[in-house]
Amino acid sequence: MYCQKHQCPCCTKCWRESHNACRDIVELDDVIQNAKTSNALCDIEEALAEVAENMQNIRQHQQDTLSTLKEKRKEIESEIKMIRIKINNHLDNLQEDFMKQLYAVEDKENSKYYQLEREEKEVEECQRNIINIKQHATDLQMFLSMKQIEEEVSSKDKFLRSLCQDGDLKQHSIVYEINETIQNIMSDINSFGEVNIEAKPCNIVLSTKKTKQAQIMVPIVQSRSVENILLKIDKTISTQGDFTPGCCFLPDGRLVFTYSKEGTIKVFNLEGSKDFEMEIPCGAFDIEYISDNKILAVTSGESDKQCITIVDLERKAIKKKISLSSDNYGIVLKDNALIYSAYKKVYERSILLCLRNYNQSLR
Repeated sequence: MYCQKHQCPCCTKCWRESHNACRDIVELDDVIQNAKTSNALCDIEEALAEVAENMQNIRQHQQDTLSTLKEKRKEIESEIKMIRIKINNHLDNLQEDFMKQLYAVEDKENSKYYQLEREEKEVEECQRNIINIKQHATDLQMFLSMKQIEEEVSSKDKFLRSLCQDGDLKQHSIVYEINETIQNIMSDINSFGEVNIEAKPCNIVLSTKKTKQAQIMVPIVQSRSVENILLKIDKTISTQGDFTPGCCFLPDGRLVFTYSKEGTIKVFNLEGSKDFEMEIPCGAFDIEYISDNKILAVTSGESDKQCITIVDLERKAIKKKISLSSDNYGIVLKDNALIYSAYKKVYERSILLCLRNYNQSLR
């Protein structure tokens, strides 16, 4: 079957559960006639080619964008390297100037020391001269030498006094005060810069002419009245029993029937032969298949044991009995809930609540 309202195929189960209110249900064979040669297929092929062309244009655009990004990345990388070289050179120059200042202070102190050392040697020389004069010189020589030595002693004394008065004898030490800007360079400078993405409008124009035309045009099939539907027998299955009020299809094509008088359900395969049967102690009136859990829900009908029996198809065993307060007959699954008819009333039971204890018992 095919639902023209929702434009989708549907099986008998889907028809009952999801398309029960739809009126434009037609035969699928009427819809799919000449599908391979239809104009819709040609439009789809042209639209697909158009989409492929648009995709190729977009891919080329992205490839060009990647090339531009790569070139810009190389340019920025070179610029950062040049900045790094300039920073290194500047720091090297600052370090060189600073080291010159350090050595200048040390050289100044060294020059004072060497000068004092020379003066000390000259004083020692004068002392030796006096000893020699006293031992070997005449009185005249002694007199003349004393005047010269006296002048030298006075000169050395003035030199020493000048050292004390000028403060050159103070004990000097080097104190290093680092530039705070350099000291905080690692904490204040966290990055070379900020990377931003500049977005520009895309100049690609997508072609949509064929795409808009490529809507799948499903032929509108005139819905036929019930009076005009011609039925034909496709297959006859011997139900092998009396009074079968309930029936349902399984996804694999098998059929399940309820036998109210016998209190059983029987499953028949595609060939019409019986696959297996099960006794339902509470009674069997109507039946519904729940595909999510692969189980059957069987109503008890008019019975002393008023309940819905849950049957595990894979294990071929009864897994749960849902007790009710009245007889129950027809049953259907809709929106994950079981809706069943009782005496002059219709009830609804959530599948989740019905199976909660059952699922917990399987853990």
